[in-house]
Amino acid sequence: MEAAARRASRFWLLVDQIAEAVLAVDPSTVKINYSINKKPADPYNFLMGSRFEFNKSWEARVEAGFIGREQLLASVAYRWAW
Repeated sequence: MEAAARRASRFWLLVDQIAEAVLAVDPSTVKINYSINKKPADPYNFLMGSRFEFNKSWEARVEAGFIGREQLLASVAYRWAW
């Protein structure tokens, strides 16, 4: 138990040191150089989906993609009556 408390104490000391170092930096002086080469893995994808309203308040949606990329999107939504 005592060893766990010492590890936790060291962890929070480290978190405090990192926070102090981050807060001491003026964001206007920081310059980040980066580059990115972004392109789709597959330019085309076949999608199939459906949307179903259970009642005026609840609906569900499912969409699946295949042939090239495999993906699945699902959502449930609730509409409040205004």
